[in-house]
Amino acid sequence: MRSPGVPVFVAVLLLCGPAGLARANIRAPFEAAETPSASLRPPGADQEVKEETLRFECEDPQRDLYKDPRQTRCQVSATYVIKDDSTAPHTVMLEFILPVSAPPRWHQADPSAAAQVPEVTAAVNQDSPAQARSEWVPDVERAAFRPRRAPSPPGSADLPVSGDEKRPLLLSRFPATLRPGENRVNVRYKQLLSYQEHGYGYFHKGYFTQELQYELWPLKEWRRAAGFSLHITVTLPREPPSRWSRFFHTQLDIRCGDSPYPAAADPQLTAQQGDRLIYDVTMRGDFPDQFFCIMGKSKQL
Repeated sequence: MRSPGVPVFVAVLLLCGPAGLARANIRAPFEAAETPSASLRPPGADQEVKEETLRFECEDPQRDLYKDPRQTRCQVSATYVIKDDSTAPHTVMLEFILPVSAPPRWHQADPSAAAQVPEVTAAVNQDSPAQARSEWVPDVERAAFRPRRAPSPPGSADLPVSGDEKRPLLLSRFPATLRPGENRVNVRYKQLLSYQEHGYGYFHKGYFTQELQYELWPLKEWRRAAGFSLHITVTLPREPPSRWSRFFHTQLDIRCGDSPYPAAADPQLTAQQGDRLIYDVTMRGDFPDQFFCIMGKSKQL
């Protein structure tokens, strides 16, 4: 006589298995939504910006975040050429929104941990570095500084690039002694990349893409010179891709544009230089309110 144990076991598995699998797979995607940084705001009407040169030198975004949850950092260097109409040197206060790091939502992060405030180095006309001070933006004034969130394409989920709308904003201020005529101002700090997990499932491991966001709209509040230019460079460590990695599209890649969902990479703007991948673009005249980059394996972008 055949034992009914096997059919009963199969029936129980069919009835309970999917629910059990669902329970085992119930968790939100891992993500970290970092607030972006921004261009300098104008100190008054007597200053004219002639150019901004913006450079992001990023760490390796292909590190396995499942094993190493530390987020990728980019060294940001923003250099401005500012013409001052005054007849004598004078001091103004320059300010910009500074990125604030919050603990990621996984790997036993302490949700009550204090935000990490990056150190700011500011220099004007190669003088001694100016002392930058950072302070939280009051709630009643936050709307004037809040990063502008780009709309999502229909049917897609929001990426975390714009940061938490309820997160406090940090304003960094520093004194700048401007001379009559042309001045050069350089600001340096570190910014974390946001990241988003995709494709996670019970039977397979997911993957991550990482995002960079920078707010350009404060530049539109300046009086801009007729020949104003905005030069942006993003660099990542990447060994020259092999024939196989190009064939299977597994090489590190970057796409940048004016939305969180940039189109295919423009080969005229992206190039391999030694052991780094370089994205380089110059804008003149009109430019977008925001600048985004998404990084990851080519086939996953």
